[in-house]
Amino acid sequence: GGPITGACEVNDSVAFVANRGARIEAVRVADGKELWATKLAGIADIEGGLMVEDGIVFAGANDMMMRAFDRGTGSQLWSFKTDGFVKQRPVVFDRHLVLASSNGSLYAVARSDGRELWKHDLGAEVTSGLVTDGDSIYVATAEG
Repeated sequence: GGPITGACEVNDSVAFVANRGARIEAVRVADGKELWATKLAGIADIEGGLMVEDGIVFAGANDMMMRAFDRGTGSQLWSFKTDGFVKQRPVVFDRHLVLASSNGSLYAVARSDGRELWKHDLGAEVTSGLVTDGDSIYVATAEG
């Protein structure tokens, strides 16, 4: 355990949490049993929270990386390097993972392998989580 540093998510009766010290845990809700835990070496915290989608746990961190983990085992599947801290929870849009970096870049990456599909410069730091209505992505920046 330890203090939770990012948002947690419950998916199919399992809670996925990011703890101080960059430790991701999968805990069964019914009895609190830890199913798996993964420690990310060399970073302080996972600030961007977690998102679970189609058997993959996505986690953004203060080392400018987005990572994907197998939901059942915690094994890392891939990582993607951005040009700023990943402080916000990603969203799925048009079947791709969309994430923002602290320096104002918005990325779409393939959920299967973390391959960059596109990048858009927003021109300012992203200050809120991403939101989608299925047709568009909404994000707030330091410039409004």
